[in-house]
Amino acid sequence: MAVLPSPEAEPGFRAALLESRHRWRDIAALAADLAFETDAAGRLSFLSPDPFRGWPADWLLGRPPQILLLHPEPDPFALLHPVRGLRTWLRHAVEPPACFSLALAPLTDGHGAYAGLRGCGREVTAEVQEAEAQAAALRRAAALETLVRRVRRQVLAPRMLAATLESLPAAIGCSGTALLELAPGGAAIITRQHGADAAKLLPLLAPLPAAAGAAGRARRPALHRPGQFQADQRHAGA
Repeated sequence: MAVLPSPEAEPGFRAALLESRHRWRDIAALAADLAFETDAAGRLSFLSPDPFRGWPADWLLGRPPQILLLHPEPDPFALLHPVRGLRTWLRHAVEPPACFSLALAPLTDGHGAYAGLRGCGREVTAEVQEAEAQAAALRRAAALETLVRRVRRQVLAPRMLAATLESLPAAIGCSGTALLELAPGGAAIITRQHGADAAKLLPLLAPLPAAAGAAGRARRPALHRPGQFQADQRHAGA
């Protein structure tokens, strides 16, 4: 048996329902950077906040959420099972893309058929970039440790040099290394190299010896030669 509210109480129930919906919408907006729902056809039926990623919610509603994906695959909006912590990159209308950690749950109707998708997300771009920077630093540290270990194993200086040139690309992220020697005329000569050919870079290095020499002459202090001392009034004879 169902008890229906009296006509006089109906406006109060409606106001309480609207207040409850607004309260839960505010809580969802505070707890997540993205909250959405899709219908059975895969179109957005609810989206918060408004605007989202530079697009008005009115423009996104009724459209497939895949238009927000930076890469078409993998598609988190096509999942038919619950998932948490799924990371995906979403586009922005004018700014760079951002990484979101999504929690998704499929919806079903009274007959158990698929009725859409409900999900929320938290922006984790800064966390992802920090993790990538730490991983890169660890890789560089491991590469430098390998470099030092390989050089220490070599006894002769030429072998140490060869081991250094072979290990540097992985340590500093380059395609090749080379040891240059300046000829008496100032030209750079490749004495040893590893990886990519460095000969094509020699024309770019040609102005460097001259610039270095000019800088060295500019920093060199002026010295008085013996016999060029000039007495001032304090040392002048009476």
